[in-house]
Amino acid sequence: MDKFEINSVILHTGKRMNIFVTFAIFIWDPNPALFDVALPILNRPILWYGFLFAVAFFLSTFIFMLLLRRMYRARGTCEDPVQARRVTDALLPYMLLGAIIGGRILDVLCYQDGAYVWAHPLSILEVWNGGLASHGAAVGMLLSLWLFVARNGKKYSLDLLSCLDLLAIPVSLAAVFIRIGNFINQEIVGTLTALPWGVRFLHAADGSSADARHPVQLYEALFYFFLFFFLWRAFWRRSALQPSGQIVGWFLVCSFSARFLLEYAKVEQSAWWSIGLFTMGQMLSVPFICAGVWLLHRLQSSSAMVPSSGKK
Repeated sequence: MDKFEINSVILHTGKRMNIFVTFAIFIWDPNPALFDVALPILNRPILWYGFLFAVAFFLSTFIFMLLLRRMYRARGTCEDPVQARRVTDALLPYMLLGAIIGGRILDVLCYQDGAYVWAHPLSILEVWNGGLASHGAAVGMLLSLWLFVARNGKKYSLDLLSCLDLLAIPVSLAAVFIRIGNFINQEIVGTLTALPWGVRFLHAADGSSADARHPVQLYEALFYFFLFFFLWRAFWRRSALQPSGQIVGWFLVCSFSARFLLEYAKVEQSAWWSIGLFTMGQMLSVPFICAGVWLLHRLQSSSAMVPSSGKK
């Protein structure tokens, strides 16, 4: 089959990222390294995934600070204009460590080869081999946020549900960058497809064949992009910024329901899970969906119990 070049993007590093098409099937084989310069100590180059991960955290930090400032102003609980910046700076290490540690632990437990990890325990620290599990990152960030609020809630006039509402919005945007990083790394590839937008990953991270596959990473990135704007609009349209937990409830239901459905278009990522009709990603998504449904039901029930006020 003849191949012709659709686009050739010249990066500022001088490298060329080539994208080809064969009968409307894209061939994808970019260089995963942003710079082919080894980092000191690690002796590894800077990857696109790591760069996008850092961009995601930077943007998330800025957006969280903006939303927190809006919440303080609406509630009138803090007149200090730099309070939101202090809270964000203090919270950032908690979130970063929670995401990395939680994501790595769950990746090792649920996706890695247990025999190999047992024989090479230091491989747990090699986050570049296997990466991070998004479900574990979510749990790690939740626990870190709970710890932060327990220690600093009174000092900064914060509660857990309010922080979760604020955090859900930038996390949705961060997920867009993470999935784009997965796409560049040719990891979390989709199942085989004959659709015209199928992608042939020439060097899939899991060793999958180079047949046309669903670009499921881009499906997820697109969904999270729209989810971000949905939650963003919902936040700014709220008349009273009370700690309801409604935004995080919708985030849990929408994001993990989408993850559950899109898993049908993914190759199984777990090295050992092969039980039943569901993938490891689907099994891990169910508790989050249930938590979101429970939270929204609880809020609805609480609202129904509050008598409406009015003039007689």
